[in-house]
Amino acid sequence: KPSVVTWCASSCLVQHRTREARELCRDMGLLVTDVNEREGRTLLMRQAQAALGAAHAVKLLLDAGEDACATDSGHGNRRWTALFYAAEAGNKEAAVVLAQHGGADVNAFDGRGATVVMTAAGSGHTGTVTELARLGADVTIANDDGCSPVHFAAQEGHTATVTELARLGADVNI
Repeated sequence: KPSVVTWCASSCLVQHRTREARELCRDMGLLVTDVNEREGRTLLMRQAQAALGAAHAVKLLLDAGEDACATDSGHGNRRWTALFYAAEAGNKEAAVVLAQHGGADVNAFDGRGATVVMTAAGSGHTGTVTELARLGADVTIANDDGCSPVHFAAQEGHTATVTELARLGADVNI
């Protein structure tokens, strides 16, 4: 579970109360980048995963010095950045901010060999897949097991996502 500080600061940011979030962190003796939970998820990662106001909050956190390329320490060796959390949640607006303003790599692999597009495809977030491709993500890339984003989407029954991946140039003959 997230710490109380993370939760309160996240709540302030979602409500566009940046100064209050920063003051809360400062009063607790923390920098924005120090606000972590047990599994190493930063405030930026939590906001990328959120829906309401997340893109704005992500931009504020990046402006405050959060690292879009920082990875978490939880979930085994998954090692996700904020962009993976945005992709899993289908938060394409946060994904755009992370890539365009934070320098997040849209073709990054996690610790298990999955890409950001594979994560979005496996979660059935067709719009996020489209947006990641527009940002330069390779929809044809495969992991070490030979699985592509099409495999991830098809395995979970996300036919609309498979159709979109085909439109974007992915091979759907698996």
